Amino acid sequence: MAKQGKGKKVRMDNQEGFVRLKARSLPIDTCWISEDWDDTGSAYTIVSRRHPNGNITLGVYYVDLLCLGVKQTQILYNLTADEYEKALKIVRGSIEIEKADYQLVHDLIYASVAYAKKFGFEPDEEFALSHYLLEEDTAAQREYDIDCGVGGEPMFVPGKLDNDAHAAEILAQLEKTAGPGNYYHPGHMPTMDTLEMLIDGLSEMTKSFGVYEEVIKNSTTFQFKIQIKNIKKPPVWRRVTVPSYFTFLEFHHVIQGAFGWDSCHLYNFSPDGWGSDLMIEEIDEANDNLFGSKHDYHLEAMFTRLMDIFIKEGQRFVYIYDFGDDWQHAITLEKIIPEVTMVPTCMAGKGACPPEDCGGPFRYQAIKEILTDNKHPEYATIAEWLDLDDDEQWDANTFYLKAAQEFMVDMFAQDREIDQ
Repeated sequence: MAKQGKGKKVRMDNQEGFVRLKARSLPIDTCWISEDWDDTGSAYTIVSRRHPNGNITLGVYYVDLLCLGVKQTQILYNLTADEYEKALKIVRGSIEIEKADYQLVHDLIYASVAYAKKFGFEPDEEFALSHYLLEEDTAAQREYDIDCGVGGEPMFVPGKLDNDAHAAEILAQLEKTAGPGNYYHPGHMPTMDTLEMLIDGLSEMTKSFGVYEEVIKNSTTFQFKIQIKNIKKPPVWRRVTVPSYFTFLEFHHVIQGAFGWDSCHLYNFSPDGWGSDLMIEEIDEANDNLFGSKHDYHLEAMFTRLMDIFIKEGQRFVYIYDFGDDWQHAITLEKIIPEVTMVPTCMAGKGACPPEDCGGPFRYQAIKEILTDNKHPEYATIAEWLDLDDDEQWDANTFYLKAAQEFMVDMFAQDREIDQ
């Protein structure tokens, strides 16, 4: 807008004035949305309206459904048909988009704005104009049930628009409005350049993800109790300490070593097990979403640190190993120890690790009963499968603490020395 002079009324330029006063009188032409919005928690949306002469004015909205609402928006005014196609071509060169029902785009945008405002975040300032490309909104008119956040709690995932200072402001705001421990912050996602460096095993992976001296110096140590669900007499659990800067991929290996698993199946981490909105796993296009709901928000295990998810003592999580046998491990963060450590440890434990591929916890319970009776019809078959000698018994109480401790040293001890 331009002022005509001191004391004079402010006059809107032609484009802004038209958008404010006339845009909603134009018929909606086509709406577009990024194909993966329901998986990623962010949406790139376009709403176009057609002028009587065939030209197009469109609004573009970059929407963060996890926390911040409309992060960026702009208007492309009065485009010819050729200009409109060129604009779509540019978008398609970066992301996959598909045609969408206007009501879906409308409801998605306004649901994100309302959710963000709960935590004190306002939409991009350009939304004050671009919202005129949308119909007026009331919550009662919405038709789609749009889920925001992760399990109802906000998640801040920094993007290219968020420098360190801006990210710090957002986190401070979440501490105030959501409360400590009531939001997720998985950190930056890696660039393709970082991915190309992941070529030299787990030790080198960790270095290339950025386990920098400052990160380590500012870290703490987490003490976890991890127990396999649905196993009794005896229960099977381990108590471990893990550096807070470890990734969930490394945590997976810690759990494998502590229990004695063979690390030969898929796994994931989540707040509540199957059906959780958040899943942390090794993402592979070949099996992505094979077992999870399409509504899950997926984080890559090799890039997500424990300190990004575990915030307060008593916090619980679930580790699932072998999606067929479905070994669910209940994880409890018992203590946050204000010390820097470099190598995880296994402090204590109870119960033997179940045999791989035995059928899951309930079948394992049955196997233990069968092995107490050498006259049982399945005894010989199971004893042979477990490679037991004639006079050998399966001891469900056996746990070798020293072996678990040696595994941690062999697996994770490396040159990560820093100045304290």
